[in-house]
Amino acid sequence: MDLKDFVSQALIQITEGVSEAQEIVQKKGGFVNPAIRQTEVGQTMHDGRVVQIVDFNIAVSVTEDSSCSGGGKLSVATVFKASAEKSSSEKNSTTSTISFKVPLALSIDRLSLDELLNKEKEDADREMEVLDACYTNANTSYDPFSAHK
Repeated sequence: MDLKDFVSQALIQITEGVSEAQEIVQKKGGFVNPAIRQTEVGQTMHDGRVVQIVDFNIAVSVTEDSSCSGGGKLSVATVFKASAEKSSSEKNSTTSTISFKVPLALSIDRLSLDELLNKEKEDADREMEVLDACYTNANTSYDPFSAHK
């Protein structure tokens, strides 16, 4: 297998794998390779979810068979593979590693999200009450002109 064919097949298979995972993960409330923005806490989505980076370091095997018509087959290398097949063709196998990263935003537990949003609202309401009390006290108890009358 030529290098360009190896790279092409590896990228196509990675892209197809990510695409298939996107459909399944979205149904479960998560996102594979989501649109993200950089913040102080790292990469986040529009809704504040922190995006995890999943690192892959995969051994791939390219097997070229003299009976094949051009090229070879790219597959994830296995530690043990038993076969009882007899063949008269000559096989050549090369193992390489491919490393890549895929951003992943996991689904959020709805109950804990609701609790968090309620707590944030309570905190914001409490803060507004304190500010209102400070403003009211500042306007009623202090008159800068009363000392000069």
